[in-house]
Amino acid sequence: MPSNLSPTMLEVTISPLLTSLATSSGTHEAPSGILLYLSPILRQRVKFLASANSPWMKHLGQDPKLPDVLNNLISSGCLEVHPVSGVVEIDWHENIVVTYNRVDVETLHAYVDLGSLDNLHVKLLWCANDSESGSSGWKIEGLSTSSFQEAGFSALTIDDAEKLHEAHQQPDAAVASKLDHLGQGKQGNVVDEDEDDDYWAQYDATPGAHTPARTPGAKNSPAVTPMSSLRNPVDPDATSVTAGSNALSADERAYYSMYEEVQPALDSHDPDEAVQLEEAGIESTLDGTTAASLSAIAARNADKIKSLQMTAVESGSSHSSIVNIDIAHPRPESPDSVASARGSGTVERLELEAKKGESADFAIRQHISRSIRGLYQLAKASRISSEEFGQLVQGELDLLMLQEDE
Repeated sequence: MPSNLSPTMLEVTISPLLTSLATSSGTHEAPSGILLYLSPILRQRVKFLASANSPWMKHLGQDPKLPDVLNNLISSGCLEVHPVSGVVEIDWHENIVVTYNRVDVETLHAYVDLGSLDNLHVKLLWCANDSESGSSGWKIEGLSTSSFQEAGFSALTIDDAEKLHEAHQQPDAAVASKLDHLGQGKQGNVVDEDEDDDYWAQYDATPGAHTPARTPGAKNSPAVTPMSSLRNPVDPDATSVTAGSNALSADERAYYSMYEEVQPALDSHDPDEAVQLEEAGIESTLDGTTAASLSAIAARNADKIKSLQMTAVESGSSHSSIVNIDIAHPRPESPDSVASARGSGTVERLELEAKKGESADFAIRQHISRSIRGLYQLAKASRISSEEFGQLVQGELDLLMLQEDE
């Protein structure tokens, strides 16, 4: 247990350091015997940070004025070793003020004001079971040229410091009453929180639907749930919804009814647009079936060509080569007939390729036209004007022309 510092204990604890300052001020390393009187942290700092350019006295505290004050005390003779005792003698019974401060459960500081040595203050730390000294006791924590800031919270005895520490740990009556008031405020906010819970519980009140497994028994998302079901929930299991939470005002009903009239811009099916396009004889491209329609057109063309081939083969028509260039012909015997057959086969092949090219060109143009119409519908849904849409398309065309020129 720490005990109050008596004059004898002060002399035993601090006098070796003052003697070392007077005798070893010219060396950059601290005497080995003085290290045991320092706290573990100060001991490591003095031992490892001392060098030729940074003497050990400089590391006895964080005060930048400390080296100059120590040098002035040494040069003025205040720190003079007695020729008989070999130590710096100070009257430890007069002009010595000692105060204590309990910082936490494990830290106890003592502040010593050396009245006979102006501008020099010693900070002590109670060290229990010091590994190097092998005992518990007061160790020097540091030196300073001004009073330590923590000394303002210190007491004249260790018992008073303990009581002061306990008083600071307990909140005063004003703080306690304020905390109680805040606690009552939190209880008063429970009603508001319940109302919020009732509001969000409406999203779980949709019958016959399920949302991702985030909340137990959750229903469909409000993004795909008609607002009528939110206004009139019929789920008997939604016990968390109070009777008053389902009653919406006229303004709230009008606000939520707007969600039923909103059509997503990228929806795969727009009933209003489908009616307009059907009346105009235009197919919508918002359903994502453009590629499938092109494949269907190609399949129908292939079926037509195959049927024409079969009809020509069955009828024996001389024009069967027009629709089937792979039908085997009798080999002509004369050179003229061979040349004629080759020429006619080339013409038929070119005609068939031309027809295929026309069909492909028509399909490509139709696809481009539908794509532009789809982009235009998307622009209108996004509130982009026709002029701005035309500028966007024209800008892309100009950019493509520049790329082709390069």
